[in-house]
Amino acid sequence: MKVREETPPEAFETDTLKLRYVRKFISLAQGARLVFVASPKWYAPVDSMRYRPIKDICHEMGVPYLDFTSDRKYIHHDEFFVDGVHLNANGAREFTCDLMKTLTSKNMPRR
Repeated sequence: MKVREETPPEAFETDTLKLRYVRKFISLAQGARLVFVASPKWYAPVDSMRYRPIKDICHEMGVPYLDFTSDRKYIHHDEFFVDGVHLNANGAREFTCDLMKTLTSKNMPRR
């Protein structure tokens, strides 16, 4: 039994106010090590345009952006999800391990 039918997430509109808040947050956090993370999604492939604005801001402001949205380990694996976008307890544990490996790797980009 699939968690979700294989249909992409619904259409979206970019919220420019929220993007201004992201820029402000990054500016206020100067001196802190920030990393933005997009968690896995059941759907594949995830529409990259949905995440483009935040990726662009991170790139422009020198903040690492880790994108797990289309990680093949998670795509269409019902055992990790409550629904198409929310990890269950098992998925959260697995993703936390993967994220920690990435964050502690020598290849982790620095700001």
